[in-house]
Order: sequence, then C-alpha cells, then structure tokens
Amino acid sequence: MSRSALIYARYSSDLQNSASIEDQVRLCRERLDHDQIEVRDIFIDRAISGSALQTRSGIQALLDEVARGSVDVVISEALDRLSRDQEDIARIYKRLRLVWDLFVVFVIHTNTCNIVFVSCNF
Repeated sequence: MSRSALIYARYSSDLQNSASIEDQVRLCRERLDHDQIEVRDIFIDRAISGSALQTRSGIQALLDEVARGSVDVVISEALDRLSRDQEDIARIYKRLRLVWDLFVVFVIHTNTCNIVFVSCNF
C-alpha cells in the first residue's frame, strides 16, 4: 500500500515574493519523493498571516480533507507555515492525530513533528 500526502504552503504578506510558495512546495515534493510518498493535493494560502487560523482558506481546506480520510501525511516546509500561534499549532496537531493514531506531520527542517516538538518550539 502506498502512502499519500497533502502539502501545505503559505507566505504572509504582499511584500513577500510569491515564489516562496513554489520553493516551499518544491522542498516538500523532494522530501516526499525521497520517502516514496505520493502527493495527493497541495493547499496554499497567499499573502495571509499565519497568526489567524480561521481566516486561511487553504489550511481549513486541508483540515477538511484530512477529516475525510485516506491520507497518511501532512507536510510543510516549516512549522510556522502551518501557524505562528502555539495554540493553533496544538489544535492542528490534535485534529490531525484524531484522524489516525499513526498520522505523521512532516516539517522539512526538523524531519517530523510531535507533541513535544510543538510544545518546545514556541
């Protein structure tokens, strides 16, 4: 059985280069290719702050897709791409872990994400 993944990428302001999204997705694809995990979909939020989870349609759509099932991994280039708010990160992590006990959240620069990582990195 092959594993599948959802990629999430975000940049936070109009002052940032939209190429940042392409770079984030490329890094995620490289990691998934290395681990032989299929990309099922990509979710993006452009020019939206990472401090407000409710206002980001991309992350909300990703969470809805996870709730529907049949995905094994969520991957992002960095934890702060998912959110800059510790409470939101914990909420995202909890929602993802509720779907499957063995659900994996990869963060490129730290290899993987777990509850200890979430607690210690903010």
